[in-house]
Amino acid sequence: MTVGLAFLGYLATYANGLRLAQRQARLARVNQQLSEFYGPLFALMETNRSPAARCGSTRGSGSPG
Repeated sequence: MTVGLAFLGYLATYANGLRLAQRQARLARVNQQLSEFYGPLFALMETNRSPAARCGSTRGSGSPG
């Protein structure tokens, strides 16, 4: 009886560990996909924002005339 319960406990622990490993693998895959998609988009946004930020900082600094 005790051996059977220990074996069932082992199977439950193994199944839970396997499920967690699969979930972590899926999460890592989604994170990789997001970084591959949004990484270049973020770089593009930063590149486009820098000149705009420079123009915006000089636009209202003085009064004309």
